[in-house]
Amino acid sequence: MAYNINKTDGTLLATVVDGTVDITSADIGIVGRRFSNYGEIINENLIKMLESFANTTAPNNPLEGQVWYDKLEGRLKVYTGTTFKPTGGPLVEESQPQGLVKGDLWIDSLNNQLYFYDGVDLGLAGPIYTDAQGKHGWIVETIVDNANNGRAISKLFVNDLLVGILSRYEFTPLTPITGFATIKVGLNFSSNVTGLKLHGTAASADTIAGIDPGNFLRADIASTSQAQLSIQNDAGLVVGGEQDLNIEVIGDVTTFKNNLQNKDFKIQVNSQGNGGIIDAIEIDSSSMQINLFKNKTSSTVEVGGNLVVQQNLTVNGTTLFVDSQNLRIKDKNIELAYADGSSETDALADGGGITLKGDTDHTFNWNNATDAWESSESITLATGRSIFFGAGSSTVGLSETTLGDSVVNSNLQNLGVLTELQVDDIDVNGSTISTRTTNEDLNFNIHGTGNIVLNPDATVTTQIKGVQDPTAAQDAATKNYVDTEISSRTLFFTINTTGISDKTSSVSGLPYLMNTLAPASNFENGTLARILAEDINLAGAQTNITVSSTPTNVTNTLLVNQTAVDQNGLQNSASVLSSVAFPDGITLSGSALGVTRSFHLLTVVGGTWTYTQAL
Repeated sequence: MAYNINKTDGTLLATVVDGTVDITSADIGIVGRRFSNYGEIINENLIKMLESFANTTAPNNPLEGQVWYDKLEGRLKVYTGTTFKPTGGPLVEESQPQGLVKGDLWIDSLNNQLYFYDGVDLGLAGPIYTDAQGKHGWIVETIVDNANNGRAISKLFVNDLLVGILSRYEFTPLTPITGFATIKVGLNFSSNVTGLKLHGTAASADTIAGIDPGNFLRADIASTSQAQLSIQNDAGLVVGGEQDLNIEVIGDVTTFKNNLQNKDFKIQVNSQGNGGIIDAIEIDSSSMQINLFKNKTSSTVEVGGNLVVQQNLTVNGTTLFVDSQNLRIKDKNIELAYADGSSETDALADGGGITLKGDTDHTFNWNNATDAWESSESITLATGRSIFFGAGSSTVGLSETTLGDSVVNSNLQNLGVLTELQVDDIDVNGSTISTRTTNEDLNFNIHGTGNIVLNPDATVTTQIKGVQDPTAAQDAATKNYVDTEISSRTLFFTINTTGISDKTSSVSGLPYLMNTLAPASNFENGTLARILAEDINLAGAQTNITVSSTPTNVTNTLLVNQTAVDQNGLQNSASVLSSVAFPDGITLSGSALGVTRSFHLLTVVGGTWTYTQAL
């Protein structure tokens, strides 16, 4: 009988088969029933537990709660289910340990820093810098000055380098400090570190770069400079009480910028004979309009090169002459007969269109009477081009080779060989008949008692492929469906289980017997087996019988006679049983033979018979 070894919480740890020892489920040997030489294993188990599995390496098969003495660290540790954790003191590891609990301390041995765990996050206790970063930040010390007075100061370190000292008093250290011959009141920077500066805003300074502040132009009062003013900065010059005008260089562009919102910008000239000071260029910021000599009708604007207009060009004169050799218009819609959108009519548009001058006029004009465009010339379509019917249509109405779908009426008498045929929602193409609408049935309606026949020629064998499993009573059944139905039918067995104590065992119980009698590989997962188990037993009192080799008339004694025989060439060297008899006066009390029946359910799971439940 196999031993079921349970843990303290009642869960099964291992099942140990008779005559074996389990050395993999735990770090001690678990001895099965009738295992010989078990004494050594039991004693070694006790020794291991006495010394807490002391070793330089952790046990291979620890159980939650198991203790281990780490000989390398000299610590006693307990297994949390995921890792061994010291039972006392901080954790010393190069990376964050797993399974931390509230109150744990961790020494980061890689960076020499101490952390504490509050149950949610790790908090740094100190130092604030890692070992690789070196000493950083403020450190408070007391040093002795040359008058033997103790002075409390704050030293500022960066990467192990002393860069500053903060002091309340001025003094000279008794023991010289490199870079600090004298300590002044306030923050002192090391003279040995090049480039140390205090970056920020100062209230005042004795000098500015060694120059008296009185030699600088004031920003708060009017100032006059006798020297040329040169601004060597692209930010340029700002003019106005509200910083109205900004003259600056942006990239490679010199910019005059009006900083006030919706304020105009003017460039004026003094024109003798035209009123003196006049506006030559006026820029209206709100309407984004530029006027050149506005209201001066005698003015002329001449462009020596190309004139590019990014938006609309409005010409208010009565005549527009374009003497260019080529006219190119990017607009894809040219409007004709436009009347300000208020009085356009088809009658006014009658005869409008395009006239190409030649020996005769070649025209393409609108005829209002016929409500159609009329061309004076033939129209030739390029190869591969088509005529479409209906506004916005992408379906060919007529092409060189195609009569489109929109032409539904015709007098065609004959069709040639078709490569594809569409009839309503049925498409015939090559050897395939298909529906054009997704998820729509293809129906075969047989009038009368006719059948659907594949290859009436009996000499040809044809199969129907790709059929789904049936869902309704009259659906055709597939081979897979039939095979699955047969292999998944519930099985019924009657099994003699006398002597089997655990009928659920996969090693000796009903699952083992079923996997032998009806291998699960022959059945589908989910197949059921209902089993009647019968156990034969003896009922009632039983009489013990004493065996005796000496014939006597003693009650309840079995008489055994032996005969001497030869063995290995020696005469009469062995004895064999010659007869067994019950003497007179023996009394035996018989036992009744009984049968106990129980019902059980097994299921094929994962390709093997598995015990499901008692019925």
